[in-house]
Amino acid sequence: MQLLLVHYFDPVTRRVKLRMFDWALKHLDEFLDKILGIPIIKDLEIRVQLEEYLRSEIIFTVMQLCEDLVYAFETYKFTNPDPVVTFKTILKAPKFFAEVKDREVRDLLDWLSWPPEINFDARRSEVTEALDQIREFLERVKKFYFQHLQLYNCYKHGSRVAYLSHPDPGDTEEPYATMLYFPPEKNRNVAVVTRIDDATDALKLAGEILYISSVTKQNWLARKRDEEGETISLILPTKRELDQQS
Repeated sequence: MQLLLVHYFDPVTRRVKLRMFDWALKHLDEFLDKILGIPIIKDLEIRVQLEEYLRSEIIFTVMQLCEDLVYAFETYKFTNPDPVVTFKTILKAPKFFAEVKDREVRDLLDWLSWPPEINFDARRSEVTEALDQIREFLERVKKFYFQHLQLYNCYKHGSRVAYLSHPDPGDTEEPYATMLYFPPEKNRNVAVVTRIDDATDALKLAGEILYISSVTKQNWLARKRDEEGETISLILPTKRELDQQS
């Protein structure tokens, strides 16, 4: 099981679906021809449905990454006496993100797999900047997660999502696509219609999640590797690296 934790949250494999869907969106005709093996679709209503499907799959994949982030933080954190037990536990991401705003400095350090009670006076400026970045990052993850949670749950539990196209009645614009789902707390005859116009921000957030999770994991691995030594080299996330994620 320890071997699994060493190889868990590999950023390369996590990017595969995201890059595939993003490429398909940007090269839809080539995707249809070479990957799906079907003729180029000229029907605009079907095309916009396919585009909406691909954008939604990006959103759902980033939602999975949000939940992966919770596991990375809780599994690799410094104060965790048994990462294996945590990894095998079902963690509640909504509860985690609902409480994230009230977390203290020691919690943020702990999630980065740093000693939460460390005296960082010698690196105060660097650590303070890193923790400010983490707080801002977590607020954006929280906002994204709760914005799409109902839709994601319908997708996750039975793929209960429909994709519809709507022709413009005046024929002045191209048709557009929407998604239809039934949120659990609503009347069973009441559906919610939503639309994902752009997945660019979601892809950027995905890169940031992968980066922060990698920092946490690298610190955990460094501690496991060097815990018998006198010094352990731990790293902090930087604004520059966060800004470069996509």
